Amino acid sequence: MSPYRDRGRGTLVIDLTFRGIGRIKRASGTTDKAVLAGLKQMLRQLYQAGRWEVLERIRDGELSLLQVWRHHKVGQWERIPTAEHLLPLKDTLDSWASTYPYSPKHKESLTRSFGLIAKATRGSATVADLPEALKSLRVRCHTDGIGRTFNLARSAAQAFLRSTVGKHDPLWLKVSTVERLPEPPKIGKHPKNIEEVLEITEALGPKAGPMWLALCLTGMGPKEYFEDGFEVQQDRILIRGKKRKGRNRVVPLVTAPVRPMLTRWGFRQALRRLPILVTPYDARRTFANLMETAGIPRTRRMMYLGHRARDVTDLYERHEVTAFLAEDARKLLALLGEDKGQLKLIK
Repeated sequence: MSPYRDRGRGTLVIDLTFRGIGRIKRASGTTDKAVLAGLKQMLRQLYQAGRWEVLERIRDGELSLLQVWRHHKVGQWERIPTAEHLLPLKDTLDSWASTYPYSPKHKESLTRSFGLIAKATRGSATVADLPEALKSLRVRCHTDGIGRTFNLARSAAQAFLRSTVGKHDPLWLKVSTVERLPEPPKIGKHPKNIEEVLEITEALGPKAGPMWLALCLTGMGPKEYFEDGFEVQQDRILIRGKKRKGRNRVVPLVTAPVRPMLTRWGFRQALRRLPILVTPYDARRTFANLMETAGIPRTRRMMYLGHRARDVTDLYERHEVTAFLAEDARKLLALLGEDKGQLKLIK
């Protein structure tokens, strides 16, 4: 057997030494002596061009000779995989998302998108496979009609590459050329008047109805209602909003709101079954609309919605807060007219 053949693979072996790099002894992946000569010449050119990091990765087995040869043949030296390209895709994406310096909600979105990308490719995929994984995910999302899901994943991939390898890296360029999918138009804002509030409450039934009414009469957003929590006190409702400081606030106690009797998803589905277009956040907009109709001063409306940096209790004396909470509760209750009796809801 030729001493230049690799006994395990049966391919010709390259054995070269470079000052500062050391010995590179690797199976070439070919049995063609002409190709072997070309591979040797390629390594010498890499050395002369100062691409020592490529030679070191070949030496250490992180890059195969043929991987580099493919780019050498077409003169695309800049596309030779870097160390970052060779990292495992799923673990690298998850690790990056866990250290991303933004809100927990944003991190959750990134993690969800990265999970979808990872499922769209093989388990042994590396970062270099990210563009192809994204293309596969695009096909699936297009088939399922979930364009926004794909567009979020594409944006997450771009954020990862922008942070790790930069916009001039070939992977960034490949991901950027993967076209976005069309998304359905965003649902507009639909605040309701008191008559519509009561009609929707009745149409939603015994579980979703009281939940809808609770949101309309407190101004809680879906996350505040389902996750952050609230507390009914003697003359007010304490909403423990966590989005920003002003969202931890008190609002008038018109009626005791029910605790969620459906999941957030279940409540949304109940609204979707209505013959009219209604979203959970429309209830918060409705609360703003009802307060304006009731004649509550704008400053207090903004505070009840959490649009001020400080809560009402930071700006007024205790007796003042107690007085105008009761006053504003009466104004809102007056809107309900003869129907207010049906609003004696359980906690």
